[in-house]
Order: sequence, then C-alpha cells, then structure tokens
Amino acid sequence: MTKIARFAGAAACLATLALWGIMNFANPYGAQGANPGSFLVALGMMLLAVMGLWAAWQARPYPLLAAGLVSFAPVGLYLLGTPGLFRWIGVFNLIGLLSAVGMLVERLSHRRGGHNRQGRA
Repeated sequence: MTKIARFAGAAACLATLALWGIMNFANPYGAQGANPGSFLVALGMMLLAVMGLWAAWQARPYPLLAAGLVSFAPVGLYLLGTPGLFRWIGVFNLIGLLSAVGMLVERLSHRRGGHNRQGRA
C-alpha cells in the first residue's frame, strides 16, 4: 500500500508542478506572467509541489499532508471549481492528500500490529 501511495503522491506532485509551469509560462487562456502577484503565488505553489514530491519519494506522510493542505485549501479548491485545464491542479492536490492519508493509515496499522505481536510473544 505504501508503494502505491508514494507513487500516487509523487505523480500528483509532478503533474501539479507541470500545470503550474504551464500556467506561468505557456498559459493557453491568457497572458503569461501578467501579474507579479499571481506569479509569486504560482511560484509558492510550485515550491509546495516540490516539497510534496520529496515527501512522497521519501515516504514522509506529514510533510506531504502539510504541502497538500496548504496548496489545496486556498488555491486548489478555487481551481477545482474553474473550467479548463487548470481544474486538474485541485484534483491532483486531492490525490496528494489521499496518498498522504494512505501512508499514515499504513504506518499506524504497522505500529499497532507490531505492538500486539510483541506483547503476545
């Protein structure tokens, strides 16, 4: 289960990173980098995607969960309700969150199982 969650989290973060790059440098819907504020927001979201990619690669659910929550709560949720290509940023943020939850559940189930086996032996 952890390998699947790691792969899903890494793939979601890579896709998010690619979509933010497209939005910044090759936006099919409007001008690229027209507003310095939106460029800084996109840069921050790209940094969160890189952090999430690292966390998924290292199987660290807490940083992946933090990156997913921070990127989804204000921006990903908004983009989820928009039409077009960039709606997928919100979808990939949710996939990253689900993979972090999957890693946490796996970690907790191993801890519980490990304590029970030690106590029985």
